[in-house]
Amino acid sequence: CVSVWLYVRLPISIQVTSLPGMDPAAVGAALGKFDAYLAAPDSCMLPELKLLYSSKTRQSVQAKAAHSICHVYQVVYGALTSPAAVRHYQQSGVVLNRTPQQITALLLL
Repeated sequence: CVSVWLYVRLPISIQVTSLPGMDPAAVGAALGKFDAYLAAPDSCMLPELKLLYSSKTRQSVQAKAAHSICHVYQVVYGALTSPAAVRHYQQSGVVLNRTPQQITALLLL
């Protein structure tokens, strides 16, 4: 989602619920896809990564990607668990099943 990326990258104080593409249905669908990714992270690996000759470089790229995913999840988690967002999303049945610490443990350990 471009809206999420802009929210993460720009120091703006705007409610995440007002961003385009952040309606409860879209957020729920994105969280479902993220859960699928967490179940099999290697399935989302780009084929080009396998073409890197150096295993050290390959591991470095994978680690940087995992750190980026953890950072973005932490920002999104904070936005979705703000008081206004909680009311908005919980009424629609959107639930964050994991904390940022759990995501970090899954992806980086």
